[in-house]
Amino acid sequence: MKYFIGIRFKMAILISILLAVITLSSSIIVINLMNNSILENFLKRGVSMGTDAAVSAGYSLMANDLLALDNLSVQLNESAEDIIYVAVVDTEGMIKAHSDLGKAGQSFLKSKGNIIRNYTNGGTVMKTDLGDIPVFEFKVPIIFSENNIGHVYIDIDADA
Repeated sequence: MKYFIGIRFKMAILISILLAVITLSSSIIVINLMNNSILENFLKRGVSMGTDAAVSAGYSLMANDLLALDNLSVQLNESAEDIIYVAVVDTEGMIKAHSDLGKAGQSFLKSKGNIIRNYTNGGTVMKTDLGDIPVFEFKVPIIFSENNIGHVYIDIDADA
């Protein structure tokens, strides 16, 4: 038996394959654009929170007002459920305030990870792991009278 496939059938198969390829490639492009947009908005949110906290922490750090720094870190941590912790660290690496109040006064252990972005103000965003939790660590300098007097660290859950 000889099976002869007509030109209409061949054209229908070709058009169907082309439509499937175009649809698949379009959806991959749109998904990548959306992922990049979500990441950019996430980074802007983290840097904005860190910058606001650093501005607020400047005077309190200079005045050694630990109550204000503790209040700032706890309030910022409670403002969003995806924030793992907030820490205010001086230039010697000592934690002046932490959202986990028991860590204040200890030495800050810097995370190791992949730096995603460096900012002109000296801030960085790093993707790292905090135990089993993947996090984005936002490090923003505390500038007071044009001097760097410490950093604000904010770790946000990457899966949230």
